[in-house]
Amino acid sequence: MLKISQITFEGAHRFSERTLQSALKLQKGSVLTKEKLSSDLQKLALLYANVGYPYTVISHDIFQSPEGNTLSFKIDEGSEVHIQEILIVGNERSSEKSILKSILFKRGDLFSYQKIIESERQLRRTGSYRSANIETIGLAEKSSQVHLLVKLEEFKKILMDLGIAYNTDTNFTGTLSLSNVNVFGTNKRASLNFTMGQEIQKGEALLRDPHFLNTSLVGTLSGKIEKQIRPGFTTVDAGNSISVLKEFSPRLSLLSRYEITQTFFSDVTDVTGAQEQDHTTSKFSFSTSYDKRDSFSDPRKGYIFLGGFDVSNKLIASTFNFIQPRGYFAHFLPLIGPFTLMSFVRVEGIKVFGDDNLTRDRKLFLGGDYSIRGFEEDGVGPLDSNGTPLGGQFLLLNTVELQTKLIQSLKLALFFDNGSLTDDISTVSVNTFRQSAGFGLRYITPVGPLRLDYGIKLDRRPEESFGRLHFAFGYSF
Repeated sequence: MLKISQITFEGAHRFSERTLQSALKLQKGSVLTKEKLSSDLQKLALLYANVGYPYTVISHDIFQSPEGNTLSFKIDEGSEVHIQEILIVGNERSSEKSILKSILFKRGDLFSYQKIIESERQLRRTGSYRSANIETIGLAEKSSQVHLLVKLEEFKKILMDLGIAYNTDTNFTGTLSLSNVNVFGTNKRASLNFTMGQEIQKGEALLRDPHFLNTSLVGTLSGKIEKQIRPGFTTVDAGNSISVLKEFSPRLSLLSRYEITQTFFSDVTDVTGAQEQDHTTSKFSFSTSYDKRDSFSDPRKGYIFLGGFDVSNKLIASTFNFIQPRGYFAHFLPLIGPFTLMSFVRVEGIKVFGDDNLTRDRKLFLGGDYSIRGFEEDGVGPLDSNGTPLGGQFLLLNTVELQTKLIQSLKLALFFDNGSLTDDISTVSVNTFRQSAGFGLRYITPVGPLRLDYGIKLDRRPEESFGRLHFAFGYSF
């Protein structure tokens, strides 16, 4: 076992020793292993390659003395490399101008592997290309001037998607989507989306710009009309929105959105005889997400955090004055063998200002396929004397789920759900929480799991059912 007492660098001019040291996994006092040394050599080479020095050669020596063991890196930085021509092939419809917006280079820039990878990701993110790859010309010959060859394979101009879905809360729904994936060769996407089901009908038009206002922002304009049949009421919403997404990295993003929606009520069930009022909701929304999961469809380790808030004010044409903060956190922990422990926490509230009273469609609901299983849709929280959900304004939810692989893409899950929905945070108590537990199967697909769960009410009340079977797509949170 060889322990490092000192690390030195010879021939380093582009970076300070402090910067180089911070890039290493090996530190003073570390035990030297082949794996750590190989990883650090690659990190140093990549550090140089990302600032215009892809030909840097790094070797190492180990010097032993009574004072300790010294790990010495010898660095031959090589010549500085610049980008010359950017050549594009495969763009039958896409304009060169729209493609170059996704390329993080211009002529004369320093070479960078990281920028090549990010440029490929930006091209794929537009949604216009089945594949997007960037090759180098001149790098193998160690030229000081390197050209980029951008190879694209475009999608068909018009894409049509048909789908059918089922879950136990909303029953069957069918979807139709028509998209022009590259409007006038600008990489903008125009879509018409339709949803038809027993409890929801929706039509939506969207225009998505991956380079909003000629920046790296993703902008989306949308308009919709939607009818929803909920327990105790039916609403028709008609509105428009604009959203702007900033992706700081593949894991970190920030979304801002403005939406104005008119809501019309019908079929209202209310023992007091009061009718819900048609209204306008005008709100700004801000949210951020940070995703450290090792997989989108079947994570085994990592975590994801989503947080944000909505603000609605009568000064911007809204019927209500309120602020609605929310936070979600899911953690995935690999255990022994094929077992994974999943934990999820959700906190959300609505604070109304003045003497405004929120209509039921603006309130929070709990219970069903995607929250506390074992209960009917919206079945947890305040109810009227007929058992119709009234909704609440403060929500707490916690889910713990243990999964294990059975065969290939099939998993077995055991879960515990615990949540509370009240009209105010001050009224939260032990008695407001409802619990369920159960078991289920997961069939893992590339876009998420198909779930079959049976939830059992652990605190069943008189006239409540023992439990409920749930069939849904995606995770329960």
